[in-house]
Amino acid sequence: YLPGSAGEVKEYDSVEEAASELGFDVIVPVYFPSYLSWPPDEILGQSKPFPMVQMTFLASDRRTEILLIYQMVSDRPDLPEPLPWIKTTDQKITVNINNIQGELIVGKRANGDAVNGVRWRVNDRYFLVVTNQPVQELLALARSMYPNPP
Repeated sequence: YLPGSAGEVKEYDSVEEAASELGFDVIVPVYFPSYLSWPPDEILGQSKPFPMVQMTFLASDRRTEILLIYQMVSDRPDLPEPLPWIKTTDQKITVNINNIQGELIVGKRANGDAVNGVRWRVNDRYFLVVTNQPVQELLALARSMYPNPP
C-alpha cells in the first residue's frame, strides 16, 4: 500500500531495479545495524502520479517487519496521509535530519504496538522512515540517508 497511490503498484526484485525503472536514486541508510536483514523483504513502487518506492525490512530472524522506508519524488506541498504503519499518533515533535527540519511521529500500529516515524523533505524528495525501534535508533537510521544533491 502506498499512500496517495493512484497508479499501478509494482513489486521489484532489488533496489537497483526499482531505481532504474522509477527513474530516481533509491536511498537506503548507510547505518544498517545487525538486527536488520538485507535485502529488503519487499520493494513496491509506482511511477504515476508521482514516482514513489516503499521498502520493508525484516528483523535478522527474517520473521518480523521492523523497518519501513518510503520515498516519493514530487514538488507538491502536501505530504501523503495516512502514514504507513502509523494508525494513531500520540506525539509530533520537530527534529533535525542533517540540517533539514523533519517531523518525528510517536504512535501506535493498528495492533496497538508502539511505532516511531520521521518524515522530511530534501528539495523534491520526500522521505518517511518508520520502525518499532526506539526514537534514537530511528533518528540514527534517518540521519544516515544521504540523497544526492540536485
